[in-house]
Amino acid sequence: MNTKLLIQKSRLLALAFGLLALASCHKKDYDMTKLTTPDWHPSLAAPLAYSTVVLDNLISFPDTGDLQMQEDSNHFMTLYYSSEIYAASVGDLLKLDDQQVSATIGVNDTIVTACALAQLFNMDTVISLPPYSTTTAMAMPNSAEIDSIALTGGTLNWNISSDFRQDITIDIVILSATKNGVPFSQSILLDYTGSSPVVYNQSVDLSGYELDLSAADNGGNPNTVSASYTLTVNYDHNQTVLSTDSIDLNMSFSSLDFKNVYGYLGNQVVDIPETASEFSTGGISMSLVDPKLTLTINNSFGVPINAAFSKLEGGYDGGTISLTGVPSPIQFEYPRVGEEGQIKSTVIALDGTNSNLSDFMASGLTSIAFAGSATTNPDGNTGSNFITSDGMFSVDMAVELPLYGSIANIGIIDTMDMDLSSLSGFQQADFILNVTNEFPFDISVQAYFVDDNFNVVDSLMKSSSKLIESSSVDNNGELLAATTSQTTITINQATLNNIKNATKIILMGSIATANNGTTPVKLYSNYKMDFALGAKAKL
Repeated sequence: MNTKLLIQKSRLLALAFGLLALASCHKKDYDMTKLTTPDWHPSLAAPLAYSTVVLDNLISFPDTGDLQMQEDSNHFMTLYYSSEIYAASVGDLLKLDDQQVSATIGVNDTIVTACALAQLFNMDTVISLPPYSTTTAMAMPNSAEIDSIALTGGTLNWNISSDFRQDITIDIVILSATKNGVPFSQSILLDYTGSSPVVYNQSVDLSGYELDLSAADNGGNPNTVSASYTLTVNYDHNQTVLSTDSIDLNMSFSSLDFKNVYGYLGNQVVDIPETASEFSTGGISMSLVDPKLTLTINNSFGVPINAAFSKLEGGYDGGTISLTGVPSPIQFEYPRVGEEGQIKSTVIALDGTNSNLSDFMASGLTSIAFAGSATTNPDGNTGSNFITSDGMFSVDMAVELPLYGSIANIGIIDTMDMDLSSLSGFQQADFILNVTNEFPFDISVQAYFVDDNFNVVDSLMKSSSKLIESSSVDNNGELLAATTSQTTITINQATLNNIKNATKIILMGSIATANNGTTPVKLYSNYKMDFALGAKAKL
């Protein structure tokens, strides 16, 4: 990650050194007390620039909405980053597939006896048969054993086919489907009009119904629908009843939407697909003393869940780094039956003491990628679960980066246009830079003069040199005192002749905290640096 913390400071240096070579600068009121240059002749010396730079004005951050810079009452700066990195829906835990329930009612002894008597006496009659009951298991995923489902939508579809050449009324009661405590019931007439089979189709809205599928209420069989069918035959003695006559009842549940589901929701593994979140610290690249990363899992599903990350790593230019310290598996808190609507949170806090977070954050991150899996009911059926249609499950990541750390050899570069043709005729030019610096880092720089094709024609100095000394700090990284310095750079006639046709100046250098970037420092927004630039020249 390229730092912006002092890339923008390089613009300050660019301004300073750019003004070095301008023979005709704008006339302004300068405070000459800011320049301490010995024994200048007024006709040959001139102040060029004076400025105060505050640290807060030099730090910029991308406008992502996830990144915030805050400072306390003492102006100490802390960078905060927060984002939702994963969310699961109700459908990830349970999807109710369409269900088929079938039954066949054939000719039995009761019908045979009743029809024989009616035929014997050559008369029509009404034959009422005893109720016919069925219990049919519904297919549930992941060995789930559902006790109840409160429906907000769905359809009950009837498809009935009768071979009987008689008018038949079927009174259907579905004991497992109730609305306001009353079981579903319907009377269906199969009207024989001279041809068979007699076919009946209908769809019924199930909104507001509750399905009781518990084993306790269905003969010990889980996921079971219980129904009762009572047939009334309006017997016509002119039509015979065959031993092969039957009624096929096909009942299906489709497009089921639910408000809540109770029961054992099964043991399943839900993949957490690999996802990468862009991450930027706004150009700050420091070896931080006290970074913090918090993962917060918010869960309103009443299901025990464990999860493990197979990948949790940061990406940066040139490679990746894995984050250590995250427990595996992670056991999520969850609400129990009776706590519906509550959100339980599981918090995993990482810092430099329980993880490699300091190294992780110092790598110049551009992204954080993760992947893994979550397991429901990892210990099997240990009690009733529940989920609700408005249930939520999410993983939020929060990063807290107090700007307390060290910077080692962060490169800076900038280019600016210059017109140095007016330097012709000068024998020598001395440029004097006076700096009072509260910024807790050293700045080293070299300036290269180039032509329109970026060919280097000369350099300002023989080698990159430290132009600005770091302020002094105590053992806690706090400012003790600003440093003052005066730097004189002499350009001889040969160099002046070389650079007079240069059109641009390229500033290249680096910044580091004291002691070659090993001293940790604290950054305060009100730190400032005063600089004054003057020049004198010999004809």
